[in-house]
Amino acid sequence: MDAGEQIRPYRPADESAVVGVWHRAGRAAYTYLPTWQQFTLEQALHVFQHVIVPHCELWVGTRGDLVVAYLAMKKSYIDRLYVDPPEQRKGWGSRLVQYAKALQPDGLELHTHQENHGARVLYERHGFVAVRFGISPPPESAPDVEYHWRPNAGVALRVEVNDGSIIRSSAVINCWKLTTVRCSMSGWRTGATALTSKCIRS
Repeated sequence: MDAGEQIRPYRPADESAVVGVWHRAGRAAYTYLPTWQQFTLEQALHVFQHVIVPHCELWVGTRGDLVVAYLAMKKSYIDRLYVDPPEQRKGWGSRLVQYAKALQPDGLELHTHQENHGARVLYERHGFVAVRFGISPPPESAPDVEYHWRPNAGVALRVEVNDGSIIRSSAVINCWKLTTVRCSMSGWRTGATALTSKCIRS
């Protein structure tokens, strides 16, 4: 980080600045969510005071005395990660992700919206893997995606033949990009001519 920039624990005096960062960043990112575009600063303050602060640990990214980003976590779950729009593309997202990894070195989880392409690129760049696609809770009820990060993660390959029996398991491939494998069954089992392959996270 540059001189004068740091990540530190949240303080009660940061409340107004953090809520402002969250509200501005959310409105800029979620143009496709009517609920967010109608979400007022006063409502954001209420949610922050009564939902986020009581249930999360919080950290802020600062440049000098200015709060420019914040991170909220529930143990290994990243509940919120927001960067003020004027400070985006300056490395704050990566710094907060790395900070979260240092706090929870055994792994992290989070949800984001499927249309939040900027966030998805950030998380995938840092090794997060999409594990489930669904719908966010009301009132948003928008398509979302669950991401996990695990240190030194790989993919365990389970191969099945046409009768459903597993003939090989626990082969680890250090590449999350692999989704489907098709190969010849020659030499694996007499008479087996068809297979399906499934990647399961180790």
